[in-house]
Amino acid sequence: MAVPTTTTWKIDPHTLAKHQILSGYLKAWFGIVGNRFGQPIYVDGFCGPGRYPRGEPGSPLLALQAALEHQDVLRGGAIFHFTDYREDRIRNLRSEVDALAGTLPGCFQVQITTATFRDYISPKIEEWRGTPSLAPIFAFVDPRGYSGIPFSAIQGLLALPHAEVFITLMVDFLNRFLDHPNRDITEHILETYGTKEVLAIREGQGDRVGKLIDLYHRRLRSDTCAAHVLHFNMINRLNHILYSLFFATKHPLGLERMKDAMWKVDPQGDLSFADPKDRDSQQLSLLLSSDPADKLEEIIIAEFRGQQHVGVERVWRYVNETTIYQRKHMVTALRRAKQSGQIIAEPRKANGEKYIRGFPDEAVVSFTAGV
Repeated sequence: MAVPTTTTWKIDPHTLAKHQILSGYLKAWFGIVGNRFGQPIYVDGFCGPGRYPRGEPGSPLLALQAALEHQDVLRGGAIFHFTDYREDRIRNLRSEVDALAGTLPGCFQVQITTATFRDYISPKIEEWRGTPSLAPIFAFVDPRGYSGIPFSAIQGLLALPHAEVFITLMVDFLNRFLDHPNRDITEHILETYGTKEVLAIREGQGDRVGKLIDLYHRRLRSDTCAAHVLHFNMINRLNHILYSLFFATKHPLGLERMKDAMWKVDPQGDLSFADPKDRDSQQLSLLLSSDPADKLEEIIIAEFRGQQHVGVERVWRYVNETTIYQRKHMVTALRRAKQSGQIIAEPRKANGEKYIRGFPDEAVVSFTAGV
């Protein structure tokens, strides 16, 4: 994957898939936060030119379109921050947004700036820290290389109330440049991770890409204010990881809605998703073309084998917070496990009501000890 150098460039299938995920999530997000808060804030740190040569909308236009679908609940408006370090791309985006002048309501504030994400976001975070009753923030951080996304900025964003981030981590680039002798490149990588632990990966053995992904996930989970972190990988038909997508949020509903958006996407051609929990000896192997409930059944049984009187709410919390799967996949997996005798549904729910069928949160199951 080469970094584009022109003002606009042909959109790749993996970017189309990523944009579908973004659009799907924002359509849910604007609807939810618009009902509860005034003026939600959308940040696009690597916004690009706004449109691709064949007319496909870029992330800024997708965000505006998603918000327009919820004008009825966004009566207080919404604020959009679009920034890119290339002036030519910003000029192109301005012309695209100007073309929407008759469509965008006056309560939508669109701020378009030529700046790097690093330089733009730091003073904004300081400004927002001093804003009483700050509205929810969704930041899309989608670099076209391995630099420009300091971990300190991600920490600062996630320290704000109701903030979420959706990050592209270009692990293929990171892995290739990890051994580079140029000190500036090393500093960029250190800035991305915010820890010297990343340098130990280049000295070690084994799956470096997997270790780079795991370290970033651990940093987001342990060293930010995010309560929940989801990541999944975009892979090609050769099982080569193109990049990882990380979503960090404070609310479990955010995880559900992000996974809803992901599972609605039909990856183009030779691309698919992989669940980071599903590894074979060398590569991630779970593709969306396989039966997701089969693999999830294995994961659930491995986690809860032999445990008695387990509430389904606990099983769902585990599935939602540690895998890419949806609730419907869990229900199917539990039903199959019950049919095969690997779980036993107890006759009464946790609240004492009689259990009839299905797997609501109040249902209680016991897992057999079989291997």
